[in-house]
Amino acid sequence: MNKSHLDERQLQKRNKVGNQTLLLVACLLLADLGLQDSGIQWLDYPLNNYFIFMVSIGSYVVRIIWIGSFTGPGNSRNALFGKKTLGAAVAILVAISTVALFLGNSSGTTAERMTDMWTLAGISVLVAVVILTVVVITRIRNNRD
Repeated sequence: MNKSHLDERQLQKRNKVGNQTLLLVACLLLADLGLQDSGIQWLDYPLNNYFIFMVSIGSYVVRIIWIGSFTGPGNSRNALFGKKTLGAAVAILVAISTVALFLGNSSGTTAERMTDMWTLAGISVLVAVVILTVVVITRIRNNRD
């Protein structure tokens, strides 16, 4: 056992998903560059990278939860609750920082900024709903509480 308390099978699966996620990010960024070179702009500059990032990270989290490589088998409930709380707090802090940084650096009118903020919020909520749905389905499937 290592520090993360994952067994060897879980580590191999997590590493495989991580490698596939890296390839997904690279392919999505290359596709975005190709679209921009063709004159097709599907989202404004910071939003396209944010969307690609959120889709890739969301895919990674969903897949490692789905295959059971998110937590090890020997974790106690209290330790998991503390890790979950810390993870949720860090995620909220990162989300607030990202929105604040985006709003501070964006140019344009107030209406354009608000539109961009709602787009960011929509993308974040969509990814969060997908992740939560997969977590609930996985817990029901594994018969955990």
